[in-house]
Amino acid sequence: MINNVQLFTNKTSKYDHTTIVSRRTNQISTILDGLLKDYQAHTRPNFGDGPTKVHLDILINSFGPIQDMDMSYTINCYFRQGWRDERLQFAEEVGVLTLSTKMLERLWRPDTIFYNSQYSYLHRIPTSNRLWRLFPNGSIWYSSRITVKAKCNMNLKNFPVDTQICHLLIGSCKKNKTKKLHMKVFFI
Repeated sequence: MINNVQLFTNKTSKYDHTTIVSRRTNQISTILDGLLKDYQAHTRPNFGDGPTKVHLDILINSFGPIQDMDMSYTINCYFRQGWRDERLQFAEEVGVLTLSTKMLERLWRPDTIFYNSQYSYLHRIPTSNRLWRLFPNGSIWYSSRITVKAKCNMNLKNFPVDTQICHLLIGSCKKNKTKKLHMKVFFI
């Protein structure tokens, strides 16, 4: 015989789940409102102190088709960028914040482009495929799912036993022409 076993309890906690979530949401809203009070999204981080370093990372979901007729290839990928904006620092104990895509218009973001793209698009089904995370030290991690169709000058002399090297050229559309642009070259 088993005594004193309680499967369910009707006791109510001092703070139920809804109250905790509501307080956390209010705390985050207060933090973001404070950070963005005098924030200028059109001014890049560390303006006047050299370029803002943006780290890039690409996770390829699919590659192809390769179009030899128009010398192009298509990739579906998660394009991830990270940078630090000291204007967005907040208390460490708050932890990492996952931001809504509505915050996108209120924050500075890199003007990254694919130079050899014929077209590219951001996936929006079922919703915009973007994720923003803000870390206490002001670091931002931004991930978006995109498809890019890019040009590739192919040498088809040895077709069908040829090997092609196609580049995806990534940079800033506002790069300063008087300064050399440093970026990694990705070989796909």
